[in-house]
Amino acid sequence: MSKGRILVVDDTATFREMLGDMLTQKGYEVIYAAEGIEAVKIVKEEMPKIDLVLLDLLMPKMLGFDVLKNIRHMEGGWDVPVIVITGLFKSIDDIRRVRELGAVGFIDKSHSMEEIVSRVDDFLHPQWEDKTEQQVSAQLLITYKVGEKPYSAYTHTLGPNGMYLRTSNVAPPGGEVKARFRLEEEGETIVVGGKVDFIVAGSETAGHRNLPPGIGIEFTEISPAHKALIEKWVKEKSNTFKVAPQNQQPADK
Repeated sequence: MSKGRILVVDDTATFREMLGDMLTQKGYEVIYAAEGIEAVKIVKEEMPKIDLVLLDLLMPKMLGFDVLKNIRHMEGGWDVPVIVITGLFKSIDDIRRVRELGAVGFIDKSHSMEEIVSRVDDFLHPQWEDKTEQQVSAQLLITYKVGEKPYSAYTHTLGPNGMYLRTSNVAPPGGEVKARFRLEEEGETIVVGGKVDFIVAGSETAGHRNLPPGIGIEFTEISPAHKALIEKWVKEKSNTFKVAPQNQQPADK
């Protein structure tokens, strides 16, 4: 049984076929478009049978941005999930633009085929429990920098290995982040370094949860003491609200 039907849109035959072959090996049914006009035609004809579009942005005849516009102008077009894959258009402005056009994800083309297919699996068959291991819901004010640009946001979830921030300030996947926050109002300031693991463009479903727009951050730099503080805090919060961490189910009564 197919895991889903995916339209791969890319003008480079080698990339298109390699990605399609890997997706097929993973159990997906794959159809192809070599340029934007063809992609729009296929989506219009096949819309109810397409689970995901993987869209290149730089193509002849019609750029991926215009493909997105055309899809969104179709009746039911906003229900077609599109993940952008690009090697050229990957600035923060480009990411913001594709988000505004309704893309649900953004992947740098420099990633390996394995990583791209893994991202597809994460979207179509999400394992949110794996991403939020030992995380709890939390609304903590975070000040952070992506590069040298400062931002502030509130956490959606937090754990010793990472956090999810509710924010409209997009950051490229893999981007380095430096963040500071306190678990309690008068508590110790925790300083972490991390990388952007994934971005959510809208109300994207993941593991039966609707995520607000924001970014998932994996901690890559955290002191043992600060990690221990977060672990203790997560455990206390879990016990206080009588809920298990996100990757666990409550014990049967």
